[in-house]
Amino acid sequence: MIRFLKKYKIVACFLFVIIFMLPFTIYEPAESDRIAVVTSIGVDKDSEGFELSLNVITPSNQSSTSGGTMGMVKTFSGKGENITTALSNVSLSMGKTVGLAHCDSIIVAKEVLQDDVAKILDYFVRSNNLTNNTHVFVADKKAKDIIKAAAQERSNFALTLSNIINYNQMFSLTKNTNVDNFFIDYFSKSGVGIIPVLSSGPEDKSVSTHVNTNGDNSKQNSSAESQNSSQQEKQGEQSKTNNEDVVKNEGKVVVIKKGKMVCELTNDQIATLNLLSNKTKKGYITAKNITNKVFENADLTYEIHNKTIGFSAYFIKDVPVFNIDISLILQIKEVVTNNEKNYMAINGTTAFLTDDVKTQLKKTTHNHLSSIINLMKEKQVDILRVYQAFNKHETKKWNNYLANLKNQEDFLRNIVFTVNINPEGKI
Repeated sequence: MIRFLKKYKIVACFLFVIIFMLPFTIYEPAESDRIAVVTSIGVDKDSEGFELSLNVITPSNQSSTSGGTMGMVKTFSGKGENITTALSNVSLSMGKTVGLAHCDSIIVAKEVLQDDVAKILDYFVRSNNLTNNTHVFVADKKAKDIIKAAAQERSNFALTLSNIINYNQMFSLTKNTNVDNFFIDYFSKSGVGIIPVLSSGPEDKSVSTHVNTNGDNSKQNSSAESQNSSQQEKQGEQSKTNNEDVVKNEGKVVVIKKGKMVCELTNDQIATLNLLSNKTKKGYITAKNITNKVFENADLTYEIHNKTIGFSAYFIKDVPVFNIDISLILQIKEVVTNNEKNYMAINGTTAFLTDDVKTQLKKTTHNHLSSIINLMKEKQVDILRVYQAFNKHETKKWNNYLANLKNQEDFLRNIVFTVNINPEGKI
């Protein structure tokens, strides 16, 4: 026996470990029974302190082969005087510890942004392993309402929120608004960042009607399909009764500075910021009240087919100048007018970007940019990363400029902004 163990000691050790650990493995509960898989977090202010709302994936009795899903999303809430207490109360209600490895979004109410929200995000990252890829949103009203709406099966939570995130990154926002970028902005010199706003509201009635119609038609199929249809119909009727809400993305954004909300941007300001971003892939610009040889009192909407945006920071006799160069390739998309002329017959090989239209587009863009610049100076929020540009290209002069200011937080006040806009047409 001893010779066998000496000769096959590796095999013997392996067998010993298996035999010794097998009973513990058999009777140990599954990880899903001990740890809750959280997909999203909502943070609200409450009379007790904080209220946390978590969307958690819970097992389903139906299998995928019977037409069901392997799991569903359910909302759990807890209150407490601080985040730790509220999170502990959520764990008590679930009977599981909280796991945030698969959390893809955290939604905070505007009331929470009255204080430094970075402390809350830092807590989740350090204490609960929240990933830096988790996206940050602001709730228009209560974060709990959005979390509950997202958990409803009809709202198709995973697809809806995923679409919002992907669309904002590609077409709407100037940068990805995840935890990592939040802290990059937070610890920058200006400390300014932008976060998208979500809301919740009633779902379109046509969606509920469509669900019920499918349920009625499917009753004509086999008995198994009939059972599934009736279940969907009951769920649709119950959803109607409960008047469930869905998550809505209306394109709103808020500006934060050092973790606190400063203001909410208007639609024109958001559109202008998207115009100034080389990362956003799509946009439109409108020239209003155009009257010329082709159009009469018409609003012309152009699609931005391509654009080149350049920023330059320099000094002229100790006066800081921040210049913005905008080159646009535009293609006409829509004509809105009250007269009876048929613009459907317009020659598609013509760009219709005449001098008067260019003048109107330049004026409109200048006005919108002036609105953003005035907001930046009034609220002391460096949305356009002016500090970074001067600090990079004119370091010595910039430091001297800052040293002569009574209030360095108000460094935007004396900066001269210039804009050059060059729109061209695309056939």
